[in-house]
Amino acid sequence: MLSRCSSALLALSVLALAGCPDFRAGATEETDAAALVDAGAPDVIVPDERAKGLLQVPDLPMVNYRGVWAVSPNRVAIVGDETILDYVDGSWNVTVVGGSELHGVWGDGEYMYAVGTFKQTNTGVIMLKTRKDRTWVQLATVPHGLRSVWGEGTFRMASGHDGVAYFGYERSPFKEGVQNDPIAGAPNTLFAPIMSSVGGNSRSHVIAAAGPGGWFGYDGKNWKAFAENVDKTRSFRSVWGPPGDALDVIIGANYYGLWRFKGAKDANGKPIPTSILHEERSDPLRANQFINGIWGASQRDFLAVGTGGRLIVFREKPDSDGVSILKTAAGARDLWSISGTNFSDVWIVGDDGVVLHGAVESPAGAYRPLAMRSRSTTSATRRRRSASRACSHA
Repeated sequence: MLSRCSSALLALSVLALAGCPDFRAGATEETDAAALVDAGAPDVIVPDERAKGLLQVPDLPMVNYRGVWAVSPNRVAIVGDETILDYVDGSWNVTVVGGSELHGVWGDGEYMYAVGTFKQTNTGVIMLKTRKDRTWVQLATVPHGLRSVWGEGTFRMASGHDGVAYFGYERSPFKEGVQNDPIAGAPNTLFAPIMSSVGGNSRSHVIAAAGPGGWFGYDGKNWKAFAENVDKTRSFRSVWGPPGDALDVIIGANYYGLWRFKGAKDANGKPIPTSILHEERSDPLRANQFINGIWGASQRDFLAVGTGGRLIVFREKPDSDGVSILKTAAGARDLWSISGTNFSDVWIVGDDGVVLHGAVESPAGAYRPLAMRSRSTTSATRRRRSASRACSHA
């Protein structure tokens, strides 16, 4: 049984937010994201052997996990209900963040960030761990719940409820803020638009999934809304893109949808088709079944996880849509996030303590699970400082 102990939050003056983020207006223009769509072909269901290399990591807390980020084969962070797990050089550490639901985690080796929302509130929290201090501390609280964090180089961005995004650079990573209005025609639900996932190819090519209605784009200066006007039942939840000089991302949606988006127009003003790589819209039940996480080598070679234990392998092929659906040791439990360093070092997390690690499409028995060699537990308590206080904005 895990013991809980208290540890004071460390002051990191170099990285602390200097007062409230500077808020400015959000997207001012909307574009029809699905004006041109390429339809995909039917699925190919494959045997489970290709996922037998993915095994459950034993002896971890039995909570719902929402995010995972693999910096290297020996350094991984996982977040979930009141919990941050760190895997470093063969050992696990468990940090308890009381009263929180943590959704997103990202890091670059020197700095790791985890974001979430305090339960029964719309107050977001940003946690920080540095390589030097090796302890998670509360960097800031913000007046909107947070769902995702991402970065490129020294740039960082966190997104969440009410269309908000906080962003900045390494020494003041979330100093600026923006609040986007709901996309025209989208349902007016609680905390809408919820920007549940942010990602991209560079700091000038960023996309944030915004649930029903479409997604938002950021070009390094301005925000823009991209509306789905073909089917209003479509909803968008996840984003992933490899580093690159041009916008080219995979967006995960309901109906187990996988969309490839390269922007609305090319440099000459010509419309760019938005490709639907996969979708199961013929079954109405799929309206509530989502792609929750995406990771891979390229836009032509990636993995995606989602509701009901869904694992999709996408490998672009000239004679088919390249989609394979695999069953894993998670069974039908919802899968929420995926990361890795290569296809033999894949991490997948989900509900009810699911933490899968290993190879996809490797021979059965080729991978041995990580053992819980040692484990320690710390507790990150809430504390507000003048440099990281909860801010309100008109």
